[in-house]
Amino acid sequence: MAVSASTGVMNSLLGKLTTLMGDEYRKLKGVRNKVVSLHEELSSINALLVKLPGMDELDVQAKVWRDQVREMSYDIEDCIDDFMHDLEVKGYHKTTLLKKTAERFKKLKVRHQIANKINGIEARVLQVHERRIRYKLDEYNPTNVHIDPRALAIFADAAGLVGIDTPRDELVELLMDQGQELKVASIVGFGGLGKTTLASEVCRKIEGQFTCHAFVSVSLKPDIPRLLQNLLLKLTGQQSSQSSSLDDVIRNIREYFIIIDDLWDTSAWDIIKCAFPENNHGSRVLTTTRIYSVAVACCSKSRGCVYKMKSLNEHDSRRMFFSRIFGSEDSCPTELEDISKDILRKCGGLPLAIISISSLLADQPKTTFEYVRKSLGFMFDGNPTLEQMRVDLLRQWIAEGFVCPTPGLDAEDVALSYELINRSMIQPVYTDKKGEVLDCRVHDIMLDVIRSKNDEDNFISVLNDPEAVLGMHRNTRRASLQCSGEECRVTSAMVNGSLSKVRSVYAFGGFSCQSVMLLKYVRVLHVDIGRNDVLDLTGISSLFLLRYLKVVGGMRIELPSQIGKLRQLETLDLGESETNLPSDIVSLPLLVHLSVSGYTGFPDGIGRLGLLRGLQVFNIGKNSVENIEGLGEIISLRDFAFQWTGNDLVEGARRMDVLRSSLQRISSSLRILEMLHGNWGSGELDGWTTFSPPPIHLRHMIMLGCVYWTIPKWFGHLRDLQSLYFSVRRAGLKDDGVAILAGLPSLVLLELHSEHLKERVRIPGSGMAFRALKTSGSVVGPRC
Repeated sequence: MAVSASTGVMNSLLGKLTTLMGDEYRKLKGVRNKVVSLHEELSSINALLVKLPGMDELDVQAKVWRDQVREMSYDIEDCIDDFMHDLEVKGYHKTTLLKKTAERFKKLKVRHQIANKINGIEARVLQVHERRIRYKLDEYNPTNVHIDPRALAIFADAAGLVGIDTPRDELVELLMDQGQELKVASIVGFGGLGKTTLASEVCRKIEGQFTCHAFVSVSLKPDIPRLLQNLLLKLTGQQSSQSSSLDDVIRNIREYFIIIDDLWDTSAWDIIKCAFPENNHGSRVLTTTRIYSVAVACCSKSRGCVYKMKSLNEHDSRRMFFSRIFGSEDSCPTELEDISKDILRKCGGLPLAIISISSLLADQPKTTFEYVRKSLGFMFDGNPTLEQMRVDLLRQWIAEGFVCPTPGLDAEDVALSYELINRSMIQPVYTDKKGEVLDCRVHDIMLDVIRSKNDEDNFISVLNDPEAVLGMHRNTRRASLQCSGEECRVTSAMVNGSLSKVRSVYAFGGFSCQSVMLLKYVRVLHVDIGRNDVLDLTGISSLFLLRYLKVVGGMRIELPSQIGKLRQLETLDLGESETNLPSDIVSLPLLVHLSVSGYTGFPDGIGRLGLLRGLQVFNIGKNSVENIEGLGEIISLRDFAFQWTGNDLVEGARRMDVLRSSLQRISSSLRILEMLHGNWGSGELDGWTTFSPPPIHLRHMIMLGCVYWTIPKWFGHLRDLQSLYFSVRRAGLKDDGVAILAGLPSLVLLELHSEHLKERVRIPGSGMAFRALKTSGSVVGPRC
């Protein structure tokens, strides 16, 4: 389940209160009892917070209460963090806490200080509880009745629709093949693209070919029994009875066509689909959703049944926009042409945006046109393309506590279900050969929604003027510090003022990174301040809550000699920068992702990083043999990149063999394996001819800097492999070797290098060879 800004911080807070209720804090009797009471009350408050986002519209009182709870939760968590850190920094580790805490409290009067803080917290929680009772929020129901705009699509006049014919006909062709088995197709796309309208038009086109048809809408929080009752009523005109169930009724219908509109999760579909027995009479089901993974789940038997909605092209957008405002495309007054084109461009071919804005502008003066143009996405106008890696965002969500723990899944797997492209909140612009999205674009209309929600939830503040920071009257929880020109510093006035509670910092341009070290509650730190010669991060150990640190750009990074105080650190990404890793980095208990340049050596003991999932780039020439062997102790390692930069090929071959032995011990966990180029022109190492047991769950493998004598047989066990890049000598391209590659069922991308290849390579086998392959390439001749 995805979380809001309010429930995100509350979930994190409840987790820490649970920790304070654990055995190691049992001696804190007075404090512990109060913590139990707080946990119970806050759990009740959280239940209401979870309920509120499902309501269509909140009144002012409900919004104010929600905001007060959110800010209170931040403050309580900060208080608990201070308390727990104070115990740890004084040397009272959990193993000795039971024996020494009571005595220490008497001597240092800490018990009294903590009790006062708890009392203050209790007073705030009591105020929030009283407002909850006074506002009757548990009985709250919005007074405004929200009319779903999708409902209008069902009754829309077909003659008034623009750009609908081509997608309608494509979808009809997809649905109405000659097969008689039940077929399910799904329309997926960004909100407002016209999925419901398209589904309705498909229904109008083909409904006469079926015995009966029905259209039902699911929505975000569906009442499944009522939905199924409604479906039965539309199919038969009768209410269900105890003697007949929906699947019994449908089983007796020879041909049916059903549209399930606005699906939001797979759990709802898993229930609904049980009502559709496969009767082999040519029945069809069409679903619509914003979420790609839901669309795939609906069409699990055939991914080809997923239909991706596209935006309107420029011609159809103009027709829709101008005809609604001026009656026809050619009737726009000259003085409004340029303004209208700008507004239309910002609508980005989104039908709902075009209809809404054109309806607003009908019969309005030029001043209204100018106001609308200025309002739409003006902050990011001209720069709508976002180039950021999805993986960074997921790790930041985890570091901030926005990802709810789910039994049986790790945090990153859960975070993937929140992913924004999957939910159609952002639109992919460019994908690589593997089908992975590299560049994304936020639609201007969605950008306005994001900015509005950001302001409402006090989520993040963009700060490019230190004076403006001093004038802020509320706590900033996340800050993007952007300063060009001279270096700007976070002053003591900022630290003690609006930035005192900041949790995430994104520092760009000329900000002094050293001054950021004064912000003790920071959990996420992203630094992109250009190519400085030296970046001083020696004060980083003061950020005792830091979980995520990323540095962009190539520079020399100065780290502290000891980094073990960062016991919460999960991600350390230093990119291509040069640095010396502290010797105690191997003792960080929660480190999950570690990324450094290939010219960085690791201190001995890397095998102690038991939770490590991602490691890039490990140089087998700059690390000790003991460290290479230690990789075999990291049983959670999934993503591993390495390289060899030495000139001694004999030593390189020995170390490659040691590495193979280590990776074989953890082969079942590996998902991504990359060998990057080392020294050009120094010769290449031989690839591994054996690997036992093979890494059967491997998804991506890129092996540069080594050459295989033959296509190894262990490649044939990689049934989950989606992309493969490797080099093989000419003599190794035999029919049996190519057959190994041809039999890989999941292989989508293959790039094969072989020197001086002149003869043709025959692909043996039937038409099932390379059955998933979409992109392939062969490179002939020496690489340069």
